[in-house]
Amino acid sequence: MPQPPSEAAEPARALSGGNASRLARRIAVAIMGGTVLLLGVVMLVTPGPGLAVIIGGLAILAAEFAFARRWLAQVKETGKLFVRRIRGQRDDPPRPPPQ
Repeated sequence: MPQPPSEAAEPARALSGGNASRLARRIAVAIMGGTVLLLGVVMLVTPGPGLAVIIGGLAILAAEFAFARRWLAQVKETGKLFVRRIRGQRDDPPRPPPQ
């Protein structure tokens, strides 16, 4: 009984249909997001809005990659925590005064 052809054996067939456009989109998002992310890292040591550009690069990458979605969620949570601390709001419950 013949075996069905695998995707590795026929790369042209694997890229036919929507797979080729999906791969092209992932590559384009990776290049654009990676470039923006690297520019943000460079801006951390040179004049410029480094953190904002890094967040923008992660947002671009998050459109296609799960790791970037997780990193972006962590950055957002850390940012919220930072803003709360700056405003004087504490995360932990208030402690009773010492006696």
